[in-house]
Amino acid sequence: MKINSIEIENFRNIETLNLDFDNVNIIYGENAQGKTNLIEAIYLFTGSKSFRGVKDKELIKFDKAFSRLKINFENKSREQNAEIVIEKKRRASLNGVKKKSPSVLGEELKAVIFSPVHLSMVKDGPAERRKFIDNALCQLKFNYRNVLKEYNRALLQRNMLLKDIAKNNSLTDMLYIWDRNLAASGAKIIYQRNKYIDTLLPYAEDVFSGLSGGKENIDLILNGAFDYKNLTVNEI
Repeated sequence: MKINSIEIENFRNIETLNLDFDNVNIIYGENAQGKTNLIEAIYLFTGSKSFRGVKDKELIKFDKAFSRLKINFENKSREQNAEIVIEKKRRASLNGVKKKSPSVLGEELKAVIFSPVHLSMVKDGPAERRKFIDNALCQLKFNYRNVLKEYNRALLQRNMLLKDIAKNNSLTDMLYIWDRNLAASGAKIIYQRNKYIDTLLPYAEDVFSGLSGGKENIDLILNGAFDYKNLTVNEI
């Protein structure tokens, strides 16, 4: 995949910006000039939310009603155009065709990012590491995004039901429905996270061996996880 150009309008502190890219690009400049904002704009075309963890309305330049991003890129030897418009919500189109959800763009455009924000994976708790894995899986396996949505929806509904049960014990029988949905989507998530860790390990070992001069080894372990190698998703 290669990004040829990008057009930005009313995004963060960028009022208008048109850039053409050629081969490898290094973006540099003074602080607070919009370097990270440019990277953030490109990253949105993966179908993901901002890697800074902010709401869409915060991406619109102050005192403006909308933000518009356009990108020209090559993928699978084919030149394509994508557009994102941010107002009350994000709208996306690919090659002039409106898409039901911006996440669909992730099937065509993928990106890997590591920024100071991601140092929280080391400094903070395991939730940040799980989030990093989930973001990677959403790009590698498009349906994984839907599984996460199913899990979060089931978790929300189950928690709401528990509050209702505290007031009305007769609702207890309904808990099984959300327990079952939570278990089904949760099993898929754990299975895919483990597979991803196993896929990543050889690359991590190679890089770490180079950094340590071959004197140390590294291992990647998802604590608390089961041995998925002997189980199918249905058995989980």
